Amino acid sequence: MRTAIIENELKAQRLLSKIITEYCTELELVGVAATIKDSRRLIMEQKPDLLFLDIQLDDGDAFDLLDILDTQELKVIFTTAYDEYAIKAFKYEALDYLLKPISPKDVMTAVEKVKKINESQLSFQKLKALLDRTEDEKLAISTSEGLSLLTKSNIIRVEGDGSYATIYLANGEKEMVSRSIGNLEKEIDSIDFLRVHTSHLINKQYLRKYIREDGGYALMSNGAQVPVSRRKKDVLF
Repeated sequence: MRTAIIENELKAQRLLSKIITEYCTELELVGVAATIKDSRRLIMEQKPDLLFLDIQLDDGDAFDLLDILDTQELKVIFTTAYDEYAIKAFKYEALDYLLKPISPKDVMTAVEKVKKINESQLSFQKLKALLDRTEDEKLAISTSEGLSLLTKSNIIRVEGDGSYATIYLANGEKEMVSRSIGNLEKEIDSIDFLRVHTSHLINKQYLRKYIREDGGYALMSNGAQVPVSRRKKDVLF
């Protein structure tokens, strides 16, 4: 985590810098400032993830600085000799409030809180990305009866035969369409799908095994055995 120290006492600057360097190897110290003006410049230039922020600065207080910053992505640990600002600090969503003199244990404990929050946010972002990726996008196909809307995530595989293709679905149904497999591959356009053969497109979410015998084939969740061409084996693996 890119980290900045906002502190107007030289002795406190040096102590906190030493603690971060020696005890918090996951932090990268990108700068130190003592005034609101210098702090704002430092934050805009270095874009730290984490601030150790003293409340009393040379030209104002920490809250004046936070009021002029976009702090949504910025994590803040307050460092001060005064405990009367604690309630106000937590209204500014402080992650911790360290009273001077600050010990290595204090800093390490506060950093652990930040790490846990980062891990939770990362897990949420991964989940959101997964949900966005697997959202029920539709594939529109023309059939003899009209227009069918197929959910892409429900497609197990597609088998091509010249200018026609058969789409096999998770519910056991299948749809034959007058479109080439290459055309369908372009329209599906999903990282879940892989062209394993000139005539076969599979949804990797339904892949169960790769069997080496008979030249090599993919065993799908519905029992289908899909041949894998020699040049596609490395891509599949």
